[in-house]
Amino acid sequence: MARHTDYIPSDKFELDGWAKQFATTLTNNVGSYGITQELADNINVAAQAYSADLVTERQLIDQKKQQVSKTRNHRKQLVNLCRTMAQFIKSNPGYTEQTGKEFDITGTEVNHNTDKATPILKAQKTAQGWEITFGLRGYFDGVNIYRKRPGEESFSYLATDTRSPYIDSQPMENGTQYYACFILGDTEVGLQSDIVVIEV
Repeated sequence: MARHTDYIPSDKFELDGWAKQFATTLTNNVGSYGITQELADNINVAAQAYSADLVTERQLIDQKKQQVSKTRNHRKQLVNLCRTMAQFIKSNPGYTEQTGKEFDITGTEVNHNTDKATPILKAQKTAQGWEITFGLRGYFDGVNIYRKRPGEESFSYLATDTRSPYIDSQPMENGTQYYACFILGDTEVGLQSDIVVIEV
């Protein structure tokens, strides 16, 4: 026995267009099929309210994206300025351990097995390109990132990044691979990360 699919679209934006058309058709058929003006008006009001909600929702989503980006940029600026100032203080001949405690710029002592340390990479698509996230465990200075395009025989150095995430803004090819290694200063330490493969 044949069955029909639901005539009301499941996609919220398609529903917007369908509901507007349905309300218009109802209005054009007031007096037919038992349709009264009140019934048609109820649907029309509900359709207009829903459409307005979608507009507001899109505006809020755009505002959130803009604010998240703005906050991220200000955070990077703040952290870079604070690190530069802390380094300036530490380079002063009068700097002592007590000075570090006073400014709270010593951090917690952490012991890592640098020989076996391995970055963990995650990749996701953003409006700016493909975002490669990683953690530094509060210890490492950054990561060296390597990439291999489909058809290439080996990985090649892509970038050094001291703050997550790294954004690869170049056009993406399906099957592109990435891995990374931790660095201390300018020296790679530990083991390379698992390879992340991009599917587009």
